[in-house]
Amino acid sequence: AQAVKAMESKQIAELQAKGSIKLPVDGTEKVLTSEEVNIKVTAREGYAAAADSQLKIALNLKLNDELLAEGFARELINKIQNMRKNGGLDVTDRIKLGISDSKEINGALKMFGEYIKNETLAVALDSDVNRKISQEWDINGVKTVIALEKA
Repeated sequence: AQAVKAMESKQIAELQAKGSIKLPVDGTEKVLTSEEVNIKVTAREGYAAAADSQLKIALNLKLNDELLAEGFARELINKIQNMRKNGGLDVTDRIKLGISDSKEINGALKMFGEYIKNETLAVALDSDVNRKISQEWDINGVKTVIALEKA
């Protein structure tokens, strides 16, 4: 078995479309069929990739500030909803919400504060953690106190 180390994407597309391709192997031209070729998709650094005969996809894995803030916001919402449930609040109860300060949390609140308020039915959102229900959480590695009470 001889190996062809790498094929260009247009050669791979031709092989997948036609079922065979002519390639130079050890100084001569060989016809290779799709059954003789093992196509392996590898991603560049910072990307994840997958492919089949119909579809190829690559995802950029770099997290920017907005994605990180959205992750914090979603985690906050999850924790708040758990606290509401465990605190015996009805799903329709409006709340006052306090979340402790940190660089990461403040960034999430700046970008997604209204979203957090809407999702949790909060009529007030500040950094006052002296509320009836209060709990410390680890939000993506950041110690955060969330406090709430019925409005």
